[in-house]
Amino acid sequence: MHACGPGRRGRRSRYWTKLQAASAWPGVLDIQPVSTRLLDHLKAALAARPRAALLRRVQKTPSLSWSGRAKLALAVARSVPSWNRRDTAIPVSGGTIYVGHRSPLVDVTTVLDVWEAEMFPADCADRVVLDVGAHKGYFGAWALAQGASAVISCEPYLENYLAMQRSYRVHTRRLAWDILPVAVGASDGQATLFVSRESWGHSLYEHMVEAAGSEQVEVIGLGTLLSRAQSRRPGCDVVLKLNIEGSAGDVLLAVPPAELASVVEVHMDHEPGSPHRIEEILDHLHAAGLSNADARGDRLFRITRPKAVQGAIASAATDHVRTPDY
Repeated sequence: MHACGPGRRGRRSRYWTKLQAASAWPGVLDIQPVSTRLLDHLKAALAARPRAALLRRVQKTPSLSWSGRAKLALAVARSVPSWNRRDTAIPVSGGTIYVGHRSPLVDVTTVLDVWEAEMFPADCADRVVLDVGAHKGYFGAWALAQGASAVISCEPYLENYLAMQRSYRVHTRRLAWDILPVAVGASDGQATLFVSRESWGHSLYEHMVEAAGSEQVEVIGLGTLLSRAQSRRPGCDVVLKLNIEGSAGDVLLAVPPAELASVVEVHMDHEPGSPHRIEEILDHLHAAGLSNADARGDRLFRITRPKAVQGAIASAATDHVRTPDY
C-alpha cells in the first residue's frame, strides 16, 4: 500500500477545486488522482450536450455506489474522441462491470437504464432470471444484486461476451451465474448475427440493424433455456428478459404455452420493424397465463401472470423438466 503524503494530498486538493469548478462532480478524486488532461476531457464532455445530460444523470443515480458513479463519470469523459483507449471498471454490488472504450456513451446509458430499473423493472428475488441479449452482463449483475437465485445470461456477440466474462470471473456470486456465448432464437442451430457499429443493436435480422459486419453464432431455443433453468433450480419461478432486436416474437412463439408455465414475468423490447406484431406475441403469452401486460412507451413491455397462481403454476412446471441438450 502506498502512503499518501502531504504533497499528494495537496495536489489532490487543488485538483478537487478545479474539478468542482469544471464539472460540479464531487468524488472522482478519491477514485484516482485527476490530471489536468482529465480535467480537459471532463470539460470537453460537459461542453457537448448529450454528455452533459449523461453526467447529470450519472450524478443522480442512487442505486449505484458513490465510487461507481464516479467511475461512470470517468467513462463519459473518456468518450471524448482523443481519449478512448481503455475500458472503465465500474464497481457494483458483488463485483465489477465494464464500460467499453469503443462505445462508452452507449454503455453508460445502458448501465443507468438497468441499475435504475427503468428498462426492465423485474422482480428477481428468489427467482431464476433468463437474461437473453445480455450485452456486457449489466442486467445479469443487477439481477444477482436483487437476490436472484440464479441467472443465465446469453450473449452471442463476442466482444460483449468477453466483457461479461470479465465481470463473471470476479463476481462474488458467480456460482449462481451461467454465461453462454449463444443467441436465443426459434430453435437450436447456427445463424448469422448482424453486428452494429455500437456495442448494442446486433440482430439476427439484417434489416433491423445498420450492420458493420457479421458473425456466425450458435443459437439455442427458449425451450432448451427453460429446461436448463428448471434443472438448475427445480420448481423455481422464472423471469424472462428479452432484448434481442426483432427476435422476441420468434423466441416466444416457438414455445407452446404449456412450456412457459414456470415463467412469471416477461420483460421485452419490441422494436419497430420486428417480423411479429406485438398483439400476436401478447395473445400467445395470454394463452400461457401471462395476462397482465404493461406497456411503457411503444417498445418496452412487462407481462406478468396473476400472483395468486404463480406458486401453483411454478410447482406444476417441474413436470415438464427435461435434460437440456446444451
